[in-house]
Amino acid sequence: MQRVRQFRCFGITTVEAIAFWSAVTLPVLIVLLLAGGVNMNTELGVVGVLFVANMIAFYIGHGYGSRPA
Repeated sequence: MQRVRQFRCFGITTVEAIAFWSAVTLPVLIVLLLAGGVNMNTELGVVGVLFVANMIAFYIGHGYGSRPA
């Protein structure tokens, strides 16, 4: 049972780590896309989806690194 708990914690920490680093790097991609100019509705949609993904990543990854290992 202890081994199952260890894997569960590892999985949660991994998801939080991926979400945290995604939340750190996605704004760079968004800024690069905006700097290149948004000419079409599909490009605007991509920026919107990336923004929403960034907010979700912030929410999921906000606790990463705050708990002792």
